[in-house]
Amino acid sequence: MKNVVITGASSGIGKATCKTFLMQGYRVFGSVRKSDDAEKLSLELKENFYPLILDVTDYKSVEKAKLIVQKFTKNNRLDLLINNAGIAILGPLEHINMNEFQKQIDVNLKGNLICTRVFLPLLGTNANLKGNPGSIINISSALGGKIGAPYYGGYCASKHALEGMSETLRRELRLFGIKVVIVSPGAVSTPIWGKVDYNDQSQKYKDTKYYFSFKKNLDLLSKLNRTKLTAKKVSKLIYKISLLKRPKRKYYIVNNFTLNFILLAPKFVVDFCFKKYFSLTK
Repeated sequence: MKNVVITGASSGIGKATCKTFLMQGYRVFGSVRKSDDAEKLSLELKENFYPLILDVTDYKSVEKAKLIVQKFTKNNRLDLLINNAGIAILGPLEHINMNEFQKQIDVNLKGNLICTRVFLPLLGTNANLKGNPGSIINISSALGGKIGAPYYGGYCASKHALEGMSETLRRELRLFGIKVVIVSPGAVSTPIWGKVDYNDQSQKYKDTKYYFSFKKNLDLLSKLNRTKLTAKKVSKLIYKISLLKRPKRKYYIVNNFTLNFILLAPKFVVDFCFKKYFSLTK
C-alpha cells in the first residue's frame, strides 16, 4: 500500500485531497492542529486515514508525527508529501500588524520547509530504506505565487518565496531522485476565504486612506467561494500529477478568465487593472 502525508487536511484542498488519495487505495496521513478536527476527520474518512496532530511551524511536533508514519512505512520509503497547509491574512503593508505578516511567513514558508526536512529521510535521503524515491508537491497559488496583489502582501511574499524555495529543492534533491513539483491553483471554493470576518477586517483600516479600496477587495473576496473551481477538482488534478514519471516543475490550475488574463498580461496592464478596480489612485 502506498503512503502519502498531506498537511492542512482539516478542510478545503487538503481534506479533498485526502479523500481522493483514499479512493485510490493509499494510506493517508493528514495533518490537523486540533484533536477535535482529528476525531471528525477520522470518523468521516474512516479506513486507511490516520490524523497527525501537529503545528507545521513546530519542529518537535512534526518530528513526533514522523514517528507515527514510520510505524506504518517501517523499512519502506514514503511515496509522497503534499505540503498544503497555509493561511491568508489581508491588509495594506503600511498598516498590517507585523505579527500577522510574520505568521504567514511562518506557516506558508517556514512550516513547509520544516515538514519537508523532517520527512526527507523517509522520502529518500536515507539510503537504508527500501523502494523508489518519493515526491514532494508544494501547493502554491496561481496569483499569490506570481503577482503581488494589493492587500495580499504577506500571503504573496510567502508564496513567492515558497516557489523560489521549491525551485532550489527540486535541483538539490535530484541527488536522491526525489521530485519536487509546484501546484498553483487559482481562485478555489475553499474555507480559507470563508474564515475571513469581512466586517472586522474592513473596520481595522477604517481610519486609513486604504479603507474604501480595501473594502472593495473584501467584496471581491466574498465571491471566491462561488467559483466553479472546487477543492475536489483540484485534488483530482493533484493526484494525476503525482502519477507522472516526468512531471513539469510547475502546474497552474485555473478556471477563471480574468485570472488567466492577469497571469498572461504584461505587468503594466496588470498595474492598470489593479489601479482601476481597487481605486488605487491619488
